[in-house]
Amino acid sequence: MNSLPQELVDKIASFLDRRDLGAIVLLSRKLRYAAEYHSGAFAEARLKADSAVIRKFSSIYCGHRSSYLRVIVLDTSVPGVYDENIEYPEQDCRDTEKDVQTMTEAFSQEMSMLFSAISALEKHTHDLGKIHVIIHTPTRCGSTYHPEPEKLFECHIEYRTILDIARRCPNLDTLKCRLGGSEWMGNFKSQTLNESCQDWAGPRRDSRHGFENAVRGIHKALPRLRRVDLDFLFPLEWMEAFPERSTLPNLVHPAPYDPFSSSLRILSHHLRTMHLRVIADDTLFWPTENDNTSTWPNMESMNIMFCNSHPSGLWYISGQPSTTPGYEITPEHYPPLIKTDRDRENDEDDDAIYDWDSGDASHISHTRVFPQEPALTRFLRAFAKAAGSMPKLKDFVFWTPIKVHADDLEENFPALDPLSISRHARSVSIAELAWGIAYTAPGIDFPSRWEKSVDTSVRNLWWKVGDWRPEAELAELFHKIGLEEHRGQMSEHWNDVENQDNGLDYRDIFERWGFEPWSRTFGCLVCGG
Repeated sequence: MNSLPQELVDKIASFLDRRDLGAIVLLSRKLRYAAEYHSGAFAEARLKADSAVIRKFSSIYCGHRSSYLRVIVLDTSVPGVYDENIEYPEQDCRDTEKDVQTMTEAFSQEMSMLFSAISALEKHTHDLGKIHVIIHTPTRCGSTYHPEPEKLFECHIEYRTILDIARRCPNLDTLKCRLGGSEWMGNFKSQTLNESCQDWAGPRRDSRHGFENAVRGIHKALPRLRRVDLDFLFPLEWMEAFPERSTLPNLVHPAPYDPFSSSLRILSHHLRTMHLRVIADDTLFWPTENDNTSTWPNMESMNIMFCNSHPSGLWYISGQPSTTPGYEITPEHYPPLIKTDRDRENDEDDDAIYDWDSGDASHISHTRVFPQEPALTRFLRAFAKAAGSMPKLKDFVFWTPIKVHADDLEENFPALDPLSISRHARSVSIAELAWGIAYTAPGIDFPSRWEKSVDTSVRNLWWKVGDWRPEAELAELFHKIGLEEHRGQMSEHWNDVENQDNGLDYRDIFERWGFEPWSRTFGCLVCGG
């Protein structure tokens, strides 16, 4: 066997199952190499900021095994509030200024240590392929009284951290994240839970505005970046449960536009694929109404899921008409750095506060199905102008999630026939739908469930928007998408109930459009849990 080329030994070993691979690992050096490769035992490494763990990682992968490595998972943690040696009620549940500084320094040190280990590996190996790096956001106990503190939420990181870390990877071609959903927590039946779990509006706004500084020079720092999959609403359930009766913060003021949205637009200019789940305004796609200079020369595919709400606190899709912007953020909207009297009062309610399975922890259902103008049309106009400036565009979906609760409709919208929204609204107690638009260029496949047959030789546009209709100027902007490149007609498809279609459809097709499993994407940096 030793006389055979390694390539042939690898081919022979590829026919063995994992158990048989284990049986040949000690027979010869060539068989060991082949068994290690095909078993996948060295395809993933898990790191944490511990010198012993890093030494072991370096010893394992400093040689031939570096070519097997495909995934590196970085687990991070910061000092927690919880201290089992201190008894209640002396234990504080608030971070002090010193705590915040300590956590920031600890996370920075962890990142430096972990990336130094990866850098050292690159220097000592010549065949290190593309690596999928997963960074889990720091974990810590944020409570004094949770029965299982280790299961509490990850720490929040500022959005700019995603780009700050990405800059450490100049060969990065794909950037992903899953963050932000917990910013919407605060829709429990228990007021104590709402106060204890809320995300403070001040840091939320500052994180969005700070992203603007991080995006400067990003194209020079990441010249190979071609795909982003940035989910700032994960998990989505918190946003969908947020009540309209609660006024949203104005995350834009004092800026004239949302700095976070405009920064994402700058990030997108050289991409080929962009998947976003985000709270955004129209500057996500177009700087101003009169600007005609934005171009996306390489963009081929987009899946944009926008939040029902506008960053200013208005709504794009709501249950009730509303023209009131969000409240202005003041110093009162930042967390106190000491334990307050209200914290002590909430501590007295500990029998219910952390019983996540109790009725107090239940979400209140809310249905938002009505498009709100002029905010929605302005947003759609900016998107259509941007899509019309993408000469290589093959497809897109542009949508927002709609969740229809049968009980909520019956209680709050008694005159509204659920079938006028969707034929699915009466078939289930909670219908997870989507309000959105989809496009395919000539020659691109379409979702077969939407249509029995579609002429794929022309441009196709699906309006999955119920009985809503775009104004003429907006419709014309969508008709121009791909016109210069492909000419010819555009085939439009409507799904309103009046035309015997289903109305708003289930969201799964929108969710899966262009989806790429995280665990199989190489050459990317993933920040988030």
